[in-house]
Amino acid sequence: MTVGELKALQYTYADAMRQSVSENAELWGQVRGWALEADGRTGYSDLLAHAYKYSRWYLLTSRKEGFYTVSINLDHGTLIHGGSAALINHTSNALLCAIDPEDFNVQTLLKRLQEQASNPPYQGAGFTPMTDYQRGEFAELYDIERPVKV
Repeated sequence: MTVGELKALQYTYADAMRQSVSENAELWGQVRGWALEADGRTGYSDLLAHAYKYSRWYLLTSRKEGFYTVSINLDHGTLIHGGSAALINHTSNALLCAIDPEDFNVQTLLKRLQEQASNPPYQGAGFTPMTDYQRGEFAELYDIERPVKV
């Protein structure tokens, strides 16, 4: 296989990831609310806080040298560079090809967040769980539509 053919495959794979995120933009938009509901029950997570505060989901397998190189803008269903608002363009295809495709499985992520949100708050020593009132305050502050728990 030639280098040109490999680059064409890389382009196709990266484009499919962009398309997957875009096609599931509505589901990615639900991550903010469920991240808020899941956080502060058994601990606090920077990953979840970034989701509901900054509308950004960091892709775990994009982590390199302590930083996330790729994230998803939850408001728009677009791939962006880890800590910025810059869109991932075709010059960044290698970044996308290094990510586990499972990181793009928003259905699995939502299911996991919903399960976490249904957990009763941990009542151990030294931990103060987030209250429903605090969640409501965060939802108002960050303009988040809280999901209806099933």
